[in-house]
Amino acid sequence: MTTGFPSPAQYYREKNMNLNEYLVPHPESTFFMRVKGSSYEEFEVYKDDVLIIDRSCTPRDYDLVLAIVDGRRSLMRYKRPLMLQGSDTATEIWGTVTCVIHLKRFP
Repeated sequence: MTTGFPSPAQYYREKNMNLNEYLVPHPESTFFMRVKGSSYEEFEVYKDDVLIIDRSCTPRDYDLVLAIVDGRRSLMRYKRPLMLQGSDTATEIWGTVTCVIHLKRFP
């Protein structure tokens, strides 16, 4: 037996938010990567940020992409045709950055 009146808000409860539904439209081709160091601040990507990278997205001009340059991972702006200075470098686009999550640490 309950006493009192039911809360009028009980019928307006929202379901829990699942960030994967919003941020990961292609889970089979998406991965997360944490940034180490501060060498990507020119792209507004900072140490400890989390990148969501989708390998199924075709990059467009000026998209941020994860590339493998001479065997090393690197973030770069995509520009067609893909050319790097000193064009001897072997470059492979691994995926398009679809989201950057800035993690703020509170004391």
